[in-house]
Amino acid sequence: VRSKQMLIPEVLMHSTAWIYPIGTAIAGWYLQLYNEVTLGLGCWLSEYPLNCSNLDDVDCQRGMNSRFYGYLFTAIPIMSIPIVVLCNISIYCKVRTTEKTKLLMLFGGTQQQQQFRRTKQFAEQAFLYVMAYMNCIVYTCVIRNLDAWNYGELNKEQRFFWLVLVSQLMSPMQGMFNLLVYIRPRYLRIRRRYRSNNNNNTTTTTTTMSRMQALHAALFRYDIALSSLVVRRSSVNSGESVQSAELDLRRIEMGLARRDNKDNNDNDDDALQEGSTKPADATAAIEEEENEVGLTENIQMDLEFQQLQKELRQLSPKLRQTSSIQSTSATLLSTSSRTTSSSTTVTTNEIIVKDGTQEEDKEQQQQV
Repeated sequence: VRSKQMLIPEVLMHSTAWIYPIGTAIAGWYLQLYNEVTLGLGCWLSEYPLNCSNLDDVDCQRGMNSRFYGYLFTAIPIMSIPIVVLCNISIYCKVRTTEKTKLLMLFGGTQQQQQFRRTKQFAEQAFLYVMAYMNCIVYTCVIRNLDAWNYGELNKEQRFFWLVLVSQLMSPMQGMFNLLVYIRPRYLRIRRRYRSNNNNNTTTTTTTMSRMQALHAALFRYDIALSSLVVRRSSVNSGESVQSAELDLRRIEMGLARRDNKDNNDNDDDALQEGSTKPADATAAIEEEENEVGLTENIQMDLEFQQLQKELRQLSPKLRQTSSIQSTSATLLSTSSRTTSSSTTVTTNEIIVKDGTQEEDKEQQQQV
């Protein structure tokens, strides 16, 4: 489904990138607009003889209305600069909104840091692609505008020597800049993997690489780049497992909180029973039934508590580096002691009630 949705935009982008330059090139050749430029090197849309439209005694042989066609043909490339910038900004905002929506459904700081780092990396990549494009086209656009307004006439081209030099160097290098931006994530992965780690003032050196070696590996050593990607994905998977473990830990803590509320309610009921007077026969029977129900609920809570303990033991290897496992373990231990005392109290109360009921039955039989 996603490939079908992207089919039409991809066709439009590729067709525009190929058809428009080829079409304008053929149109310029057919209209005889290509001549030597007055500012810069090479030929472009200009008049022949040079500046013939500004000279009364010279007739133009080629390139009539070249300034008009020059602005017409360069309109789309010039307009593409703000369009590309706006598209990258909109994509970045969309990715950031999506990541924020995901973060609202997650628990724990580790995953939030990973999502923030991914969004930041995407923004950096988009910005670098835009800068690579603008760095190559902006100098040529400035020179062509100066040429159109006759700033290069009368052999004053030396005033713009450095601008022309930078333009001639940067224009053919757009492909190289795009390649460098494209392999940048691969280069950073290799640099992170092959570098010195300083822990506790002791330098533990693995296989290190200089920047040039890492760049060479990113360009030509696909096996090293692929192994770095596998390490990166394994770390991401471990982060996702920690996230899942933290979600399970949160569920366990909620279960412990429900159990604490149950224990507090049982303690309040015991205090009320101790402070009350000796009930009648009907009241004693009702309380006996309530105690039996409470004992059944307590047994169910014990089973749930044992299940929580089992899940916590399974989660402990995943959460060894977090402090939440320690607090939860302490909570489980304290809850275990409260569980034993609570179960004993309920059972004792049931025995006392049953013994009191039997003594009352014996007294009634003796009176009869």
